[in-house]
Amino acid sequence: MSAQEEAKFELEERVSHLEVPEIAKDSLCLLIPSTTRIRWYKDISHIGQTYEAKFKHEGSRYSVEFDSLGHLADIEVELSWKHMQASEKTALNRSFSSIQGFKLQRIQAQWTGRVIDLTRRDGSNGLIPKAMAYEVEFKGEMNERFAYWEGLFTPEGELLDLKEVLLKDVENLNLN
Repeated sequence: MSAQEEAKFELEERVSHLEVPEIAKDSLCLLIPSTTRIRWYKDISHIGQTYEAKFKHEGSRYSVEFDSLGHLADIEVELSWKHMQASEKTALNRSFSSIQGFKLQRIQAQWTGRVIDLTRRDGSNGLIPKAMAYEVEFKGEMNERFAYWEGLFTPEGELLDLKEVLLKDVENLNLN
């Protein structure tokens, strides 16, 4: 495996839809018109501030992220490993086999691009179904360190990006 490694930290805060840029809300309606019960969040991370819409649609959990101005950053849909195509599972497993102590935490299909490029042109609603990449959260030993990681993989199993996930320190919270 080879990819540039960096650390990832993220603070997520629930916000009202009134705080979200109009262009983000309009884009979401274009991508998935029948979406209801949207929860909006402001994410502050190592790369800046973004807005994220989280919702369920047709039984799947979606996360649609927009930059601070409301432009689409990416769309992620949580997947079940058992429902993925066999060829893609085989390719990903080849990459995972080099990771000591590998334990899958979560896998999501991820699309990036312009809103218009990600919408169907056949008159039906929804996204183009083929994933451009897989975001995989896992535990394992990478670069001589056992930690939580987030990797971005192609459907052919090539590692595009790797980040160590920095967990929040909760020792200083007063839970009384």
